[in-house]
Amino acid sequence: MPYNATPFGHASRTLNGAQLAVAGKNLITEKEGVKVTTRFDLSESRSEVSLIAKILASIEATGGVTIDRNGNVPKEGFAVGGRSAEGVFPAPVTYNQVKRFILTNLELLASPNEDGTLNYFGAWSHEGKVYLDIVTVTTEDLHAIFLAGIRKQLAVWDLKNEKEILL
Repeated sequence: MPYNATPFGHASRTLNGAQLAVAGKNLITEKEGVKVTTRFDLSESRSEVSLIAKILASIEATGGVTIDRNGNVPKEGFAVGGRSAEGVFPAPVTYNQVKRFILTNLELLASPNEDGTLNYFGAWSHEGKVYLDIVTVTTEDLHAIFLAGIRKQLAVWDLKNEKEILL
């Protein structure tokens, strides 16, 4: 379910009875009177514009990117897609398409998974289309293959060797 969004950093939606809102750099979740605030850091040095510009430049230069909400690109591990519904767009993907996808998946980007792994923004190009996804990065290849099987993914991305591992 997408957020009702205006400019980046100002959005809200309801999910499973909880009201979610983005206020500046914080994701605020409120359910049954309990309010939880999660920091989603897009500081001045890593503003929305520079983060999305970095994403777009990486897609153009290398065909894809795995990046966290702070603009960090992991150099090792295995990226597994399918943590969210994919966004599929004709190439080239636009700033607004990336922005909307991030806003829609802000909650996933702001919190770790049950197994302690982190979520990242992932994008890759294939046959004239750009795929946007929330991916999990894990250090164990067997864990990545297990997650990919559960998520019905066709492949895992080896970040260190920059290659696809087909399942």
